Amino acid sequence: MWQRVEPAERGATTVLLPSLAKIEDLIVNFTAQPKVITPNKDGVNDQVVIRFSVVKVKKDPKVLIYNLGGEVIEEVRARRIALEGQPSWEATWDGGDNPPGVYICQIRVDAEAGNREASQAIILVK
Repeated sequence: MWQRVEPAERGATTVLLPSLAKIEDLIVNFTAQPKVITPNKDGVNDQVVIRFSVVKVKKDPKVLIYNLGGEVIEEVRARRIALEGQPSWEATWDGGDNPPGVYICQIRVDAEAGNREASQAIILVK
């Protein structure tokens, strides 16, 4: 299939493709709540709920939890949910056997346009 492309001005070198998502827009509506978790089994803030949507990506996203040393301590399994008509995901994390401290929740998406990541901090108090 061929489509004629005419420049907007003489010598123009930019072609706009509005139907392609910008790489910055691949992960949207990312929330991790509450920001501070206290997994003491009292039913209050025992786990963080991670929700996000991915746009124009066919592969499943990864949800990774890092310590501040940059080590992946856990890959959390996310499940598909219905949220605002977009391919959306939800995961939970209760801190496991990890010591109190600050952890980073990272969403990683591998797409044809390149890889994209979004991160938020989670504080674990025991």
